[in-house]
Amino acid sequence: MNTASLPEAELQRSHDFVMASLFALRGTHDHKLIPIVLEQYAAGGEAVLPSHSLAARFGTSRRTICAARRRLVDAGFIRRVRVNDMRQNVYVPCLERADEYRAHLSAVEQRDAA
Repeated sequence: MNTASLPEAELQRSHDFVMASLFALRGTHDHKLIPIVLEQYAAGGEAVLPSHSLAARFGTSRRTICAARRRLVDAGFIRRVRVNDMRQNVYVPCLERADEYRAHLSAVEQRDAA
């Protein structure tokens, strides 16, 4: 992910998003899709996750990628916003999950400091 063009606050939020996904998601491929979504979102404001090309890239089946994508939606880490002209689902990351993670982390730090 090219982070040179991202402001510091957005970079921290992306980091928190990845960390939140590590705690909430269970699938191996779920974690591989998170950086792809963030990178495409940073570049163009939305992400397309084609199952055939991702399956070939990761050496797994299309069904596995579809299941991972479905788990990301169900867990609230990505949201489908529309279908593009090529009939592919277009997603955006739910960066609110990063804010929830940061709030939880702050609460734990305050509790430990007391």
